[in-house]
Amino acid sequence: MIKWTHDIALVALALMAVLVMIFLFRMEGRLNSMKVMRYQLQSLRMSVNLFKVVEGRSPSSMGELASAKYSYPGEEERRRFVDNLFIDSNGRVMDPFGNPYVLDAQSGWVRSQTRGYEFW
Repeated sequence: MIKWTHDIALVALALMAVLVMIFLFRMEGRLNSMKVMRYQLQSLRMSVNLFKVVEGRSPSSMGELASAKYSYPGEEERRRFVDNLFIDSNGRVMDPFGNPYVLDAQSGWVRSQTRGYEFW
């Protein structure tokens, strides 16, 4: 009887350890995604400002910002305003959680549509 109780306790302890490990791995992934989102938002907002300087106006949408190109004076090479970000097949710039970023065309403010991160 004591051995059986001891075995159940060991199984329960092992199960709890596995659940804690799963939780920690998920939390680590979420924290990494949050760091990536912070970097991407900064990059996108700087891209909007660069677009304003180069084009003399705000981009009308994230699609325009993602597809538009510019070149430095005296250079022929054209560069994209948005680089190294995931753009889906519909031309939407996606955040690390799989939701599109949106641009307020009037203010030039970029934000995520991921619930809980809309006001970053």
